[in-house]
Amino acid sequence: MASLVSVTLSPQQDGSLIESCAAQSKVTGLISWSQRHITVGHESDNLPMPDGAAFHCQNGTLYLFRTRRSQRQDAIWDTTAYSSELLQPSRASSSSHHQGLGIGRARSPSPAQSTFSRLQPSKSRIVSGVTTEQAEAPKTYVDYDDEPDKLKDLLKGKSRKDRSPMESRSPIVESTAGASDTTPPTPRSKLSIKHRTLLSATLSPASSAGSLSSPDSPVLLPSLHHPDELNHNFWALICHVFPPQSGVGQSISDMKVIGDGRYLICLRQCGRIEVLSTADGWCISSIDLGYVTNLESSTTTSSSWIWKSLVVVSSEASCVVVATAALEPSASSLATEPADNEDEDQCRIAVLQCRVPHEAHCDDVLLDKTAELTVSTRPEAVMLHQTNAGQLELIYVSSGNRLVKRYFTEPEIQQSHATEAAKTSSNVHLPVPNPFKSLMSTSTENLAAQSLDCNEGASFGEETDISSLPLDGSVQGIRMQTTARGYRALVWSHTQILGFECSGEDFQNLFIQPMNDIRDIQWNRTNTFTIVLKDHAEIYRLINVDSDNDLVSVDSSDPKKHNVQPYLMHSSTLLPSDAYTITPAGHVLSTRVKRGRRRLEYTSLDDSAGSALSYTLWSARDIKKNKDGVARITTTLPFELENLILGYSDGHIRRSSLQDVTRDADEGNPKNISDLPLPGDVLSIHLAVNGRTGERLLIGGADDGGIAIWDLESLRLLARWTVFINPLSRVLVLQTASWLRGCVFCISQDGTIAVIALDEYQFLYLIPPSTSPLTKVCLNESELLLYYADGRARLWDTKTREFWRSLTAPKADELVLAGEWSESILNGPFSQKRFISALPNSCRTADGESTLLLDMEMYLVELGLNSVPPGTKATGASTINILSPKLDDLRTILSVLLTSGLDGHIDRLCTETLGVPRTSVPIGLSIRNVTAIYADTDPKSVWSISPELSAFRASTIVALLQTLLQCEGAPSDLETIVAFYTVALGQLIGESYQAPSLPLLARIWLETPANALRYAAHLLFEAGIARLADADVIKLIDSWHSDLPSQQPEPRNQRLRNAIALFICGHVAVSRYALLSTSHLTDIAKSVALYLHDETSPYRALGIDIGSRGFAIWQQYVDVVQMLRALFTLATSSRKETPSVHNVGQLARSAVLQLASTNTPLFMTTLSMDILHPRNVQHRKSIMELVIFLIRKKPLVLYSNLPRLVEAVVKSLDPNSTASREAVLDSATEILGHVVRSFPTVDFHMGSQRLAVGTSEGAVIMYDLKTATRLYVLEGHKKRTTACSFSPDGRRLVTMSLEECVVLVWKVGSSFSSLFNPGAPPRQGHGGSEPFKTLSFAVDKDAARMSILETFDLVRFEWTAERSVKLHIRHTVFTFST
Repeated sequence: MASLVSVTLSPQQDGSLIESCAAQSKVTGLISWSQRHITVGHESDNLPMPDGAAFHCQNGTLYLFRTRRSQRQDAIWDTTAYSSELLQPSRASSSSHHQGLGIGRARSPSPAQSTFSRLQPSKSRIVSGVTTEQAEAPKTYVDYDDEPDKLKDLLKGKSRKDRSPMESRSPIVESTAGASDTTPPTPRSKLSIKHRTLLSATLSPASSAGSLSSPDSPVLLPSLHHPDELNHNFWALICHVFPPQSGVGQSISDMKVIGDGRYLICLRQCGRIEVLSTADGWCISSIDLGYVTNLESSTTTSSSWIWKSLVVVSSEASCVVVATAALEPSASSLATEPADNEDEDQCRIAVLQCRVPHEAHCDDVLLDKTAELTVSTRPEAVMLHQTNAGQLELIYVSSGNRLVKRYFTEPEIQQSHATEAAKTSSNVHLPVPNPFKSLMSTSTENLAAQSLDCNEGASFGEETDISSLPLDGSVQGIRMQTTARGYRALVWSHTQILGFECSGEDFQNLFIQPMNDIRDIQWNRTNTFTIVLKDHAEIYRLINVDSDNDLVSVDSSDPKKHNVQPYLMHSSTLLPSDAYTITPAGHVLSTRVKRGRRRLEYTSLDDSAGSALSYTLWSARDIKKNKDGVARITTTLPFELENLILGYSDGHIRRSSLQDVTRDADEGNPKNISDLPLPGDVLSIHLAVNGRTGERLLIGGADDGGIAIWDLESLRLLARWTVFINPLSRVLVLQTASWLRGCVFCISQDGTIAVIALDEYQFLYLIPPSTSPLTKVCLNESELLLYYADGRARLWDTKTREFWRSLTAPKADELVLAGEWSESILNGPFSQKRFISALPNSCRTADGESTLLLDMEMYLVELGLNSVPPGTKATGASTINILSPKLDDLRTILSVLLTSGLDGHIDRLCTETLGVPRTSVPIGLSIRNVTAIYADTDPKSVWSISPELSAFRASTIVALLQTLLQCEGAPSDLETIVAFYTVALGQLIGESYQAPSLPLLARIWLETPANALRYAAHLLFEAGIARLADADVIKLIDSWHSDLPSQQPEPRNQRLRNAIALFICGHVAVSRYALLSTSHLTDIAKSVALYLHDETSPYRALGIDIGSRGFAIWQQYVDVVQMLRALFTLATSSRKETPSVHNVGQLARSAVLQLASTNTPLFMTTLSMDILHPRNVQHRKSIMELVIFLIRKKPLVLYSNLPRLVEAVVKSLDPNSTASREAVLDSATEILGHVVRSFPTVDFHMGSQRLAVGTSEGAVIMYDLKTATRLYVLEGHKKRTTACSFSPDGRRLVTMSLEECVVLVWKVGSSFSSLFNPGAPPRQGHGGSEPFKTLSFAVDKDAARMSILETFDLVRFEWTAERSVKLHIRHTVFTFST
């Protein structure tokens, strides 16, 4: 998961910069999600308040808001204690205003004002994409149970204020249209109901559309109360989200919320769909549906689509997303062969499967396109329905206002674990048996367009005509609600609204009524819906009436015996706003700018309060304007942290550094500023190198359409032209074999190309744009081919400047393949080539224009310290030479990431000891080229946004601090700072602290190539596990257990989510072993073994790490000998493993060293068995190489097992096995050479081919390498043998025991007796069994107490003659005669 840190070079360090950008943005849509009950007045009065919201802007950016974590408990508000700017009910109409409370009284509309009279169409903005998941409609908490009583009183002429409190609260039997089948039948009661309804004349002959009256005037709420801590906005601006690219088609068309408000799906006009986290704006997944579709038709060659809307049907674990698009108006004019008899409305429909993860960033792919087709309808007239049997239906209103449906044909496919989890989960969502996994389809012959990206397996069925809808004009929108029998829907045009119900093949029109200026409609709960109109909003409820228009209570199992009509429950005037949305509870959220400050306002339509209250949930702070004459940054071109080229609003460019800009240092040095300004903001700067002269130049553009060239070194302005209508966007330097070599293409935002020669700064000519965005430029020696987003291409002659012809993109591709062309893709995905870059898409906002992207992973890798063990201090001049030039950069990066102000002692250590200055600038994150800049720079707030953001920031900080530890002379206080950001943050920040996400830390460890970052993630993970209580640990294991690789079938056990599950469960098992059950431990051990033995797994490094850490645990549940052998093979294998960011061989060698130290008996037994009985010759050779590695790295581990090891090596040289001996001869010889050089207790005589091995028991074993046999054992020492050595002629062997202070001399040459007793030792002195000589010596206490490891270097024999030897013990030398 590639992620970049963004740093905004803003002089406004309190978040006001982003708030000012929000005020200046042109909002095009708004959405809210979830809801939280806020106590108003009395404890029994709850206001269902949205928990978060987002609005998107015309430039493609998005602003994300969320309830402040400190105010997420139920609150009691008192507007008397607030200013008019904060949480204050505003006037919702022009009625009287109660002074002191600030609560407006919303006058219900009079007949002249109500929606029942015809209203003129308005040109104001229509709010798009405002809906919620259909499954969550019943979660509305506004209680309308007393409406029938109110209705009776109104019809009887009894006003609400005349009713007693008991009457107003007395329960009655609710009469609803289409209630649940389980509702018991109630006796029919007749009431005259000829008011506040929208009864169609076609459905009720007795009804009258004009016989409507207004409801009674509302009453005021009592005084409100609040706790003292609510002294800020109830909502907080979290972040400003930037799209991957800017320009045409990047605006968001629609947004939907899934996963209980955790994720936001955004559809852009170009067809890109992004799944964002509502907690922090992170891009979880994305997919590109395509701006262009090539239609395989004889009449149409290509078309351009604008994606319009989204429809979502979701369960807890997954959902189906339907995206719809309409033909671009100009597309028909671009087709070379127009289609005959083409319908006016065409809609492209793409169906996607979206898996909703319980944990973000745990899956590689969440979006998958499964099917696609083109039908004759409008994008707004499409909906998706799931039947009670689990069958998905695509339902839409055709161009002739016919209601049509198509079924999905689904293959049988095994359901995933996520599906099973969804089945057993709560019933809050739709009871989806999850057919979503089976939506792997290509379209049938009914698809007008096939997508090569679609998976195979499912298809659309034939069109089925349901009914004709008696609606005037084209459909502008449709909203559906699932019922027990089928579904109910509301459809509207510019002048009418229609309600209908469908159950299987049974269709029934419910009502139709004139209504103008409908902006949006949303079902709130069963039979209740909200309508937003031009200047007010209304809540309706469907009621049952008989033919006389009387209210009735009926058996819902027979809906045809009664009529249904909407009853107006409440109406409220809305303040003029930029965008509206209907909340899940049926109220209205809006945004507007007041006195230069953007605000989000919530209008409650709860009729139980008697009035509509409008609350300001968020309002921007007073924007502090820059001082007169102080320019702001408008664009950046970074080369290094110490070399930034910045464009400013005063037309100048300046050279500065990240440290100077974040400190707001003086930039008035004449050497660092251009000599002449441009007449406007500098909006872009590009580097251009003259291919002929090598001159490095800067080419930039101003907001007046001008182009300028500066010298890079002096920043002197060399040339300037004003040639564009739109600002400069891209610069292409032409280095190909063309007569234009040495020229540049300056491309404006509308696709106009200015050709400029760099040699003498000459402007050559302009190439005009197209109506569609320019996507690719191809150039050969004399021709220029320009590709556009509508699927067309234009061919130009660069010498004569003539336009030759227009052709389709496939024809242009054929032309390019046939010749030698150079290609430049303009709108491709952004690729970070250097560790520092500018935000590729600033969207002309002040925060985006001054933002840099830092690839910390690339930066840490470039430091070249990955070979140094993390967490330790490196020594050596080479390490210092690597770090010294970058220490200032490292401190600068730390200055923007560290959160000063939490602890005074830590702040002093950072500034005084480390030399890290204190700064406070907006920090962001870029994932999948979607960048989120966070508004709040408060040190506590930045750690309270989301666990994922805390994990990324903390791991980056700890990795940088660990990198500083690699430098020799690093202060010891660094470890204190590391500990602070690892374990102490939660205690200082409090309950709002979002502890680092354990799954994300696991993913960082799995995917990052930076060793320091991987170590930091592991350190934070261990600290996170240590903080958990026992119950939380058990819950964590239970939630991830089913995702373990051993619990999943192949090849699904190789997914990222399975690796994360093993990382979490494995490390928890190692550190909290006693809390896990036997079944859990068994499955974890099996998963470790699975990854360890799978040669194709990309997660073998994880198997190595977990396997070595918990080896003592796994040996109780799996065959650890096979695990050891797998480690042996990986440690010595030289072939290239499966691509991985980890060095698998190095990890395996480290694991072998660790296991050799901690599990020596089992390790040596396995090693010896493999040497003696290998699977094959190659395996034996690998084991030999491993022994050599152990001798070099861990000689002490092998010391106590040297006799066993040497015997195994000797036996491998058996002359009776010629092929085996030849295969391992070199390796065995090398092993014995290393053993002799490393261990003084082993010696070898070349002439006699004898090998002597001293043991810990004092015996000395003699081997004959010619026959690969043990000859005999010399037993003379009573304590450990310290050293032994052959005489030059091989006839004497001296052995020494430092613990006994004795040297023994042995005769080992051939004798007459050996002819009669082969293998017996030669006859010694004193009867033949005792040593030939016994010589004593004395040493000091230090020498006598030497460790075994010290004896390897400080004890040795030196032969001065064939019978004279010197013994060296430290600095003492003894001479003996043998």
